[in-house]
Amino acid sequence: MVTLSSFFLCSAAFCQTGGIRGRVTDAETDAQLPGANVIVRAVELGRSDSVETAGVRGAATDGEGRFAIDGLSAGSYTVRVS
Repeated sequence: MVTLSSFFLCSAAFCQTGGIRGRVTDAETDAQLPGANVIVRAVELGRSDSVETAGVRGAATDGEGRFAIDGLSAGSYTVRVS
């Protein structure tokens, strides 16, 4: 099990683009997880099946389990860690 701590950051006054930054740790031991893959996928809302769009970005965590993904448009996203 993985714990994901993240924050969505706005870089413009009206949040036209931003990013997500955080740290990935083991949920049981709180150990940092270097090399974990973090995938951010835009979600198309307003549909009953919540179909995900092709807007996918990703990053690997550093030696301390930290990651940063910038250049995201305002919207809803799912975040997956593997």
